[in-house]
Amino acid sequence: MSFKLVVLVYSDTWELFLFIIKIIAFASKRDIWKFINPSLDAEPTLLTLIDPLIATSVVAKKTTLV
Repeated sequence: MSFKLVVLVYSDTWELFLFIIKIIAFASKRDIWKFINPSLDAEPTLLTLIDPLIATSVVAKKTTLV
């Protein structure tokens, strides 16, 4: 995961910054606004990620998943 540090030095830039972040959050297909919405009364519970599935055996002659 990559990220970029943003420091809001002057309070007059906060509203524009939040507007841009809100537009990006709504435009994404992942529905992340519920996790970064500054108007929430309580901090949201973060989802836990499952461990990635790992194939335990591979049959080279198989052509379907069934």
